[in-house]
Amino acid sequence: MAQRPRDDIWIEGERGRFDRFSHLEISTDLFGEAQCTFSVADDRAWRTLRDLLAPGRDYRVLCNGLVQFVGRVDCDELPTTVDDGTTIQVVLRTRLADTRVGTADPKVRVENTTIKKFILDLYAAHGFVEEDFLFVSDVDRDLVTGRKAGRPAPVDLEPLQADKAKVQPTETTEAAAKRHLERHHLMLWEGGSGLICVGIPNDQQPPFYRFEQRRGVCNFRDARPVRDWGDVPSSIRVYGGNIGGSLARASVVGIARDPDLVTAGRGVHFRRPVVLNVQGIKDVARAQAQARRELAMRSRRKAAWEIRCDDWTFWDGSRSTPFAIATTADVDVETHDGTDLRGQFLVTSVRKSYTIDEGAQASLTLLQQGLINP
Repeated sequence: MAQRPRDDIWIEGERGRFDRFSHLEISTDLFGEAQCTFSVADDRAWRTLRDLLAPGRDYRVLCNGLVQFVGRVDCDELPTTVDDGTTIQVVLRTRLADTRVGTADPKVRVENTTIKKFILDLYAAHGFVEEDFLFVSDVDRDLVTGRKAGRPAPVDLEPLQADKAKVQPTETTEAAAKRHLERHHLMLWEGGSGLICVGIPNDQQPPFYRFEQRRGVCNFRDARPVRDWGDVPSSIRVYGGNIGGSLARASVVGIARDPDLVTAGRGVHFRRPVVLNVQGIKDVARAQAQARRELAMRSRRKAAWEIRCDDWTFWDGSRSTPFAIATTADVDVETHDGTDLRGQFLVTSVRKSYTIDEGAQASLTLLQQGLINP
C-alpha cells in the first residue's frame, strides 16, 4: 500500500498563495450557507494585509490543488486577549450572501415562463449570470473531489411552468427562489467550487468514501449515530385543488405515513398528524408526491451519522479524495449491523478545519438514502 501523502492546504488571493494562517475552517451544507474563517496570529502583519483583507476581496481555499471554497471577505476583526495577544480574524462568504439580505425584484415574471428563467432573472439583480449556475449539480462534486462518477441527466427545468405565484414585496431573493423550487422538489445550494447548484442530490450514486469500524480496524476519529424521531410526523395530509373555506371541500388529497412511528407507537405514542394546504396542486399524484417530500424533509434525523476524520481527504490506499457534499459514503460500524444505520448515506454537510496544534480534520453529516428524494 502506498504511503498517504500529507494534505497540502492553502488560501489563494489576487497576490497568489497565502499559508500564514494559524487556524482555517470551511463549511459547506446542502441546507445552509457556505462559509470560511481563518486567523493570522501575527498582529504585526495587519499593516501589510489590511488592504488585502478589505470587504469584497476574492479568495479561494484549495486542498491538493482542488478548489474547496470560493468567496469574498465579508468581515474582519482584531480581537485581543491577555494570553494570545492580538490576532487577525477573517470571515469569507460567497456572493449568495447578498441574496439572503437583498429583497427580491417584484417585477420578475412568474407567468408563462420556466423555472430556470425565473431563477436566472431573479438572481440577475445581484449580478449573477447563467454561467454562475450548475443545473447538473454533480459537476460541482467532480470539481471538489477531482473524481468523476456516474452522472444523471441534467435537471429538466425547461418544461416546468411557474404558476401564478408573484414575488412577495418583502421576501428576499433566496426566499423567493426556494419557495418556487420547493414546489417542484428542487433545491438550491452553494457548491464548494463557487458555483450555485440547482437540482436534487443523487443519494443513489456510487460511494466516494467508506467509513469502517470492525474487528479492531477503524478509519475515522469518532462517529455519532443519530436516531431522533422528535420532529417526525406520524402522517402528513396535503390538501390541494379548490378548498374555499373548508379543507373538507378539497378536491385533491395526498397522504404519507411514517411506518416506523406506526409500529413503534403501538397506537398510543407518536400521534402527530400534520395537515398542509399547498397552493398550486391540482391532482392526486402531485399531492401524494408533496406529502412524501414533506414527510422526508421532517425525518432528516431519523437515521444519520456525524463522523469526524483526520485530514480533509479520504485515503483508499492509493488515492486521496477530498470530502464534499452531494457525495455518498458507505458506513460499516459493527455495533449497528442489521440496522438502518449501516449502508450507504448521502453527505449533506462537510466542515473542514486546520490548526497548528491539531492539523487537518473534517466533520461530515450523513443522511440515510431516501430521506432527501423519497
